[in-house]
Amino acid sequence: MNKINWKVRFKNPVFMVQIILAFFTPILGYFGLTAEDLTTWNSVFKLIADAISNPYVVSLIIVSVWNAINDPTYFGLTTEDLTTWNSVFKLIIDAISNPYVVSLIIVSVWNAINDPTTKGVADSKQAQNYSEPK
Repeated sequence: MNKINWKVRFKNPVFMVQIILAFFTPILGYFGLTAEDLTTWNSVFKLIADAISNPYVVSLIIVSVWNAINDPTYFGLTTEDLTTWNSVFKLIIDAISNPYVVSLIIVSVWNAINDPTTKGVADSKQAQNYSEPK
């Protein structure tokens, strides 16, 4: 955790959204709510108080925030450690021999390829006719 540049992360709006979602998503999921159910500050504060008083929900929040902060592809190496082809190949072999990292790679590739706005694994008919990204 001390190799994380917290100052830079907290300046990154994407990171801040990840942390907020990592905190609120398990709470909303556990209580069966959506963001639309939180129409007053009183309801938000009550929900947070109910969540913090429940050890199971607190553990879900901790795991969710940990997953948002932790980079599972980082093995404690720095770019200086990858100065030879042998070190690069060793990193690749270490990564593909770890089922967790492989599953993350598969999910990441799937998310990059799949268009959630169309049925199945395909681009829309309009996107199939593009010659350049729009």
